[in-house]
Amino acid sequence: MQNKKKILCCIFNYAPHYRESIYQKIDEQIPTHFYFGNRLLNNEQIKKLDYSRLAGFQRELNVTCLKIGRARFENTRGWLQLALNPKYKQYLITPNQFAINQWFFLLLCFVLRKDVYVWTHGLNTKKMSRKALWLYKVYDRFVHGSFLYGNHARTIMSQLGFNPKKLYVIYNSLNYESSLKLRNMTFDNPYTSHFINNYPVLLFIGRLTAVKKLYMISQAVSILKEKDVNLNVVFIGDGPEFVNIQNSVGDKERFWFTGAMYNENEIARYLYYADICISPGNVGLTSIHALSYGLPVITNDNFETQMPEYEAIEQGRTGDFFKENDVEDLAEKIKAWLNNNPDRNIVRNKCYEVIDSKYNPNYQVSLIKTILNH
Repeated sequence: MQNKKKILCCIFNYAPHYRESIYQKIDEQIPTHFYFGNRLLNNEQIKKLDYSRLAGFQRELNVTCLKIGRARFENTRGWLQLALNPKYKQYLITPNQFAINQWFFLLLCFVLRKDVYVWTHGLNTKKMSRKALWLYKVYDRFVHGSFLYGNHARTIMSQLGFNPKKLYVIYNSLNYESSLKLRNMTFDNPYTSHFINNYPVLLFIGRLTAVKKLYMISQAVSILKEKDVNLNVVFIGDGPEFVNIQNSVGDKERFWFTGAMYNENEIARYLYYADICISPGNVGLTSIHALSYGLPVITNDNFETQMPEYEAIEQGRTGDFFKENDVEDLAEKIKAWLNNNPDRNIVRNKCYEVIDSKYNPNYQVSLIKTILNH
């Protein structure tokens, strides 16, 4: 009975729409109060989730920026009041070592013997200054445990001297329940009528930004065309690089720019009938989205700069990795994958296995409940 009375206080920097599924699952299975920052300081425009979908939503917290000399620090009002709230003994937060209010919050929770857990990317590289590492370690002294998106970060942090017993890999997820239903539906193939050929389809889905290095896709396609490997390419998404990418492609008949797409039923059939998802820069949640509909992923092999979701890609099974910035190697990996994996249904099932085993809200909320003893 005592566990049922515990209320988990979640304080997250923002509420992106794509986190709705995991937040709903937490809301359903753990007594939780949610607080979200009202904006992102990097001015990135990400659609917010509908707060009415969370029974435990309390309010937004006002996020401001403090400038001290050349340094910029985040400050969010309301943290200290939440630390003092007698309802809360456990907190799950988005950490920010450069947010002044969080340091006071951590100190106060430490004095009041309240447990603070963080949900974070963690550290993916050992290449950092001693001062930065010292700051992370001091912050970690006040943290009861860290939920990390990937095993790579756990390995690096353990090697850097962080206590591995406090590091829990929670992975990441999208709308798993929806994708499960859509997997078993019958869709029309959107490519046969558009391209009027049977060439394999390469696809990218996500924001069209410079960091994704999407120009490499058209370059790889040109290399493969010279080797008599014909391909179609689809870009689903919008962003600052939309026009540049459009202008850079050669054989425009083989490239399809759909623009942004938000209808998951439509997205599902595009991903289901494509052959490979290509993300030359960092891959992020694009890999989870693709694998959820049985689409293998090829991305670069620099794991220190990759997003943690690259770990969902099992080399030779659910995708592959090419040498970073090497378009010739990207072309070779695409060709090899198509030659070695002719049966799409076998590949689809391998992709589904990865998502079903770890990259879903059921796994995530189960881990949170176990660690927090709910």
